[in-house]
Amino acid sequence: MPRRAEGTMVTSLSEAWRWWIDGLVDAVLLVEARVRRVRPVRLAPRGDGHVVVHRGGRRGRRVLRVGAEGLAPARLARTLKGRAIEVEVGADEVVVRRLGPLPPESRPYVDGIVAHQLERMTPWLAADLIVRNRIEPVGPDDPRLTVTVAAASRAMQARLCGALDALGPKEIRLVRPASGGEAEIALPVAAADLAAERARIGRTLRFGLAGLALAAAIGAWSWSTAIGDLDGETAELEERLEGYQRRLAPARDAAASDRERIAALSRETPMAVIALDTLSAALPDEAHLSQLQIGRGRLRMTGVTRDIAALTTAMEGAGGFAEPVFSAPTVRLAQGDRFTLDLRVATGGGAKR
Repeated sequence: MPRRAEGTMVTSLSEAWRWWIDGLVDAVLLVEARVRRVRPVRLAPRGDGHVVVHRGGRRGRRVLRVGAEGLAPARLARTLKGRAIEVEVGADEVVVRRLGPLPPESRPYVDGIVAHQLERMTPWLAADLIVRNRIEPVGPDDPRLTVTVAAASRAMQARLCGALDALGPKEIRLVRPASGGEAEIALPVAAADLAAERARIGRTLRFGLAGLALAAAIGAWSWSTAIGDLDGETAELEERLEGYQRRLAPARDAAASDRERIAALSRETPMAVIALDTLSAALPDEAHLSQLQIGRGRLRMTGVTRDIAALTTAMEGAGGFAEPVFSAPTVRLAQGDRFTLDLRVATGGGAKR
């Protein structure tokens, strides 16, 4: 991208940012004006000072005076900080004149017309005047203009207004109370520096937004770091789990083998019980067994008997065995014949008593 285009884009973004901040400042000022809408403090003259006029026209007893170090008493003066202040003045301290009727087209030039006639309308110099113009139509059916000019001497109120201005008021107005059918007249003397207030709010908003952006960046970085650490811990746990599974594999296989053996025993155990019951009923009294093996549907017994033929006949007639076979030669001993006899266990048989 050419440098000129980059510069134009940066300028546009800067302007957009400035407009956005100005809009936020206007919104803050509007909200502040609505939330902090406070009744102005009115001061009325009494002797060589002024007293506060309360609601209903009741006047306070403490007199506010201008001294060498400012307004006194200080406690009363502190209540005026940041407030809109109205100072009542006498009818002889405000001059009211009316100009007109003037043509409607002269509205944009009214201030200039008044400025050229101020020193003829008032006993004071134009540079010393506090002026307010009010422009009204002559009547509902007459579009011509009537200009009401109210003026007061700044020098006459300079001492009091200077002391009040040192308190940082929101606004100072000179007020001539309504009397004799004439409406009240207010002349603005001083107001809070709106430009400075806007600059202060703008700085606060910029710092606040920068802080929010920094906090968001730190939060995003912390989140990504935590996610990375969590992924690493998860991978480590999975690796350890796989290691444990590899270590437990032989034991798992052995357990499976044990289960198979147990299942085989559970299948053979009823057969063995039946075979032993049948054998104990059919075995002759003169036969004595030294070994007995049962498994896989067969029975092998080893022992000594005095009558081999009676043993064979008894086994064949028991009903629980079949296929008697001598798996080893008989051996004649002093106490009888030693034999080893194999039989198949018949699952459907039973002992004959």
